[in-house]
Amino acid sequence: MENESQFKHSIKVPIQYKKAAKILKTSMEGRASIKGQIFAEKHAKTNRLYALITKISNNKDTIDELLKRSKILERENRLDKYLCYVLVTELIFGAKKLNGESKPVLCVAAYEDQFKQILVEIESEKTPESSSNNSAKQNSVKPRYVRVNINKMTRTEALDSFVNDGWIEVKCTNYDEFLNSIANLTNEQFISDIHVNDLFIFPASSKRYWALSSLAKESKIILQDKASCLPSFLLSPPRGSIVLDMCAAPGMKTSHLAAIMKNRGTIWAIERDRKRFETLNEFVQKTNSKMVKTVNSDILSIDPSEYEKVEYILLDPPCSGSGMTNRLNIFGGDSNSGDPSDRLFQLASLQSKMLVFSLKNFPNAKKLVYSTCSINVEENELVIQRALELCPDTDWKLVKPLEFAEKWKNFGSPKFKHIGKKCLYAKPDIDRTDGFFVAIFERQQQTE
Repeated sequence: MENESQFKHSIKVPIQYKKAAKILKTSMEGRASIKGQIFAEKHAKTNRLYALITKISNNKDTIDELLKRSKILERENRLDKYLCYVLVTELIFGAKKLNGESKPVLCVAAYEDQFKQILVEIESEKTPESSSNNSAKQNSVKPRYVRVNINKMTRTEALDSFVNDGWIEVKCTNYDEFLNSIANLTNEQFISDIHVNDLFIFPASSKRYWALSSLAKESKIILQDKASCLPSFLLSPPRGSIVLDMCAAPGMKTSHLAAIMKNRGTIWAIERDRKRFETLNEFVQKTNSKMVKTVNSDILSIDPSEYEKVEYILLDPPCSGSGMTNRLNIFGGDSNSGDPSDRLFQLASLQSKMLVFSLKNFPNAKKLVYSTCSINVEENELVIQRALELCPDTDWKLVKPLEFAEKWKNFGSPKFKHIGKKCLYAKPDIDRTDGFFVAIFERQQQTE
């Protein structure tokens, strides 16, 4: 690894720090998402990795200021910037100490007093307005979502386990009360999601998380953001259905579909990339998603006749990830990544091809859900609009989930007539989730 070679020394950097730095670097360069990389780690403590990188995201502005004022990256020019972010975060916002005596660790640890002094300076410089903004930012911190994998554990068993471990359930009746309850959860409280039946919400940080770790290791619970649960939840294929998951890795939505269907039926899970396909297979196996059949193929290259019995389709194509709260942009992107608008155009073009392919080639499909973890209209409403224009003769219709929408606040842009009001957005600052977009198509019954 790059940062390991920059310091020539016999004592190695602890593996967890190295893995976090590698994941951070790859994410910053736009080559892979943080969650996807973490799930691909076979021997890492994934919860620990995710928590550490989340702390970098939550404290980005302060960490930037610490590095700028201390001039650590200027003075220590052999110190890898990604590893530096990891070590500073762990020292100041994480465990409050660093493990090992490798040169990078000792280097960052030597700045501890200076970092603490800078923190005092930053606090003293805050105006009432900035303090208010900081408080508002703190209140909008996303909670921790836990989906019960009912193919391994029932909802009742999970509830009993939470309560026996000392968690206290909070009850609410409407969406406004629900959102307020999420914002004010104490370290001992949790709440059932008001939409997704097998999803529970816990505070952003708590000393009680050790009690959940054994369930997570056994894949009885899945750490999955609520927004990521919405596509499978809104597709809701009945037991015994035949489903096509078109871009399946790392397998979160696939396993959710398997749970919704109680492992009865068939899910064809397609993934083009070989490494991500291996991750998909491992996740399917460990979540006990027995009725999933994985296929290593480009979705646009499959023979639709081999899947002619497909009834439900989930299309969550590659996207910019602009809605992901863990898609960090600490260093402003990679200078070699090209024009962002070009990449967005390429993504939107691919998304449109996939959606049109889906609408035209599966005659027995009755419902399709299109979703992205993006907040860009180019990847969302415009893709929907283009697909409908290119498929004028199909009997597919864009529909609004009426029962769900009664408890939801954010919909598509009103600039897209007849489209925007039928599409859903999840917005981090309102719904306390990742940013997400969902559109639902249903095939209309032919009348004779």
